[in-house]
Amino acid sequence: MLLAASVQGLSGFGFAVVAVPLLANIASLDHAIALSSLLGLWASANTVRTCRSEIRWPIVGNVLRGTAVGLPFGILGLWLLDTRQLTVTTGIIVLALAVSIAVGLRIVCVNPLAQSATGVLSGAIGLCTGMTGPPVVIGMRGANLEPGEMRATLALTLGLTGIATLSIRAIGGHVPADVLPMVLLGIPTVVVGNFLGRRAFDRFSGRTYHAVVVGLLAVSGLVALIPR
Repeated sequence: MLLAASVQGLSGFGFAVVAVPLLANIASLDHAIALSSLLGLWASANTVRTCRSEIRWPIVGNVLRGTAVGLPFGILGLWLLDTRQLTVTTGIIVLALAVSIAVGLRIVCVNPLAQSATGVLSGAIGLCTGMTGPPVVIGMRGANLEPGEMRATLALTLGLTGIATLSIRAIGGHVPADVLPMVLLGIPTVVVGNFLGRRAFDRFSGRTYHAVVVGLLAVSGLVALIPR
């Protein structure tokens, strides 16, 4: 949890990328996703609280409008699709995009419709696979944001998306009640880790921050390929 919260505080996303694979080794997948989601929301809230002046509100609105459109498709996907196969396919695409960006691919996402499209993908794919972050991260990286603006905007946008997807999973019976005591025990560790991540961010250059973002995208793609 300490590492996951530090990654979240540093980058504005990535809590689940680190936490879910580790938790899934000691608990059921439902427990791992629920615990990661709830603690990730706390970490996001901490990040937003400390850097809210850097949030780009128009981008948040554009993405969330798309997310609202994408979530119903995600619900249908839960009923109709092989979510494991979709997760693997999404992981391969995210990994390929991360490698392409690392070697020079430039994705531009300054148009409001393009930003909303990342929200549609985040809502639809994220609800089925748990990977709400990558579409939005890739889009915001092409939105000409400063590192601080990107971190703050990501933290708020993905935090609000996380509330929506977690609520839908709870209605569907995928949030075990006995996960709540674990959340309470994990909060102090998340607070410390988030603080350490924010301190590390202050020491990073813009180029280093973007390298970390691309690295986390690649890791999220790889994690999606791990059998569960």
